[in-house]
Amino acid sequence: MTVTLVLLGANYNDVPLSELENLERHTDSIRNKLFSLSKEESGINGGVAIGTCNRFEVYLDTDRFHSAIENVIGVVSDITGLDRDYCSKLLRVSYGSAAVQHLYSVTSGLESMIVGEGEISGQVKRGLQVAQSESHTSSEIEKLFQSAAQVAKKVSSETGLGEAGRSVFTAALSLHKDKFGPIQGNKVLVMGTGAYARVVVAALQRENVEQVFIYSSSGRAEEFSEGRGATPVRKSELTQTMAACDFTVTASGGSGHMIDFKLAKAVLEIQPKELRIIDVALSADVAPPVYDLTGVSIMDLDFIRLNTPSEHSEAILRAQEIVRHQVSDFENEAIARVADPMVVAMREHIAKLIEEEVQRVRNKSGDEMAEEVLRSLKRVTSTYMHVPTLAAKTSAKEGNEKQFMDALRMIFGIEINRVADA
Repeated sequence: MTVTLVLLGANYNDVPLSELENLERHTDSIRNKLFSLSKEESGINGGVAIGTCNRFEVYLDTDRFHSAIENVIGVVSDITGLDRDYCSKLLRVSYGSAAVQHLYSVTSGLESMIVGEGEISGQVKRGLQVAQSESHTSSEIEKLFQSAAQVAKKVSSETGLGEAGRSVFTAALSLHKDKFGPIQGNKVLVMGTGAYARVVVAALQRENVEQVFIYSSSGRAEEFSEGRGATPVRKSELTQTMAACDFTVTASGGSGHMIDFKLAKAVLEIQPKELRIIDVALSADVAPPVYDLTGVSIMDLDFIRLNTPSEHSEAILRAQEIVRHQVSDFENEAIARVADPMVVAMREHIAKLIEEEVQRVRNKSGDEMAEEVLRSLKRVTSTYMHVPTLAAKTSAKEGNEKQFMDALRMIFGIEINRVADA
């Protein structure tokens, strides 16, 4: 039985943000339906689903490659309402070391919109924790994700990438301060109460803004503000509050526009100063006509990505090198887990033959001769075992361990039962 790590994923580089938002919104439902299927039905031993504003990814441990992929595509199509053929094109497939390398790169911030952002490692960790809490993981998946966390720490400590807690919003704040000056003492309106709004509020408070106002189109502003030192804003107060604030951050994660032309125009009429907006929502929270208004400054995801300086190229190259080495280590360890029982079985078989021969010599010629024969046979064994040991590892790497076991059984009568479950 050959176990394969498989990745099906889509990210901001090749999928419209509206499609990613659709996938992210349905991540929990996709996860629950996919992993509620029996192993026999799905071909999946375990897995983790991750949905963020920049990517949607499903990592699988499977011994039925094609069946598992078809099941993921089917579930995504059923839950999201997207055409099945479209889903098969939307979700790129990687497997083996390519899937491992991708997860290591993602967790280390190398695949983020802002290279080196630290937020993604926490999102990956939460993805694993959810899978563990619902008993969706397997030993291979756990090893993969635990090693990914270790790689991210290694990249951060040895290159500096991610150590400052970079995120899309902290990058946006940096651009905002470069253009408009310090924000300490500012009043800021945050529109949205989702997961990313929490990141925004925490970052603003670290900058020592004077006051954070919260508006929610779904009526959650008061609940969200409680315990965060923020002030909830009712719909009737929205225009006046926006006009009174130094800038507004939109992070709703919804499908509509939080700031439309009418609202922006009304704010400008109350307060003729420049209306500054940072839009970090997955689907744009600012309606297109607002961009054409005089006196409006908007920093959206495209602007942030294009204007944020990349991390020093040497740090990125070093991080990529670390990832490559760690992928090789992970692969070698996986091969060893399959090959070791075969090697051990061969050694035990030979050791038993040696023991019998040495005992025969001991009975016939005494202890001294037996010890000399033992030393000679051990030297021969070390030489003899070199080639079959390499062959065992090669067969494990190529997924041919069953054929190798069959050969051992046929030639030497060696039975190896536990490799089949490795």
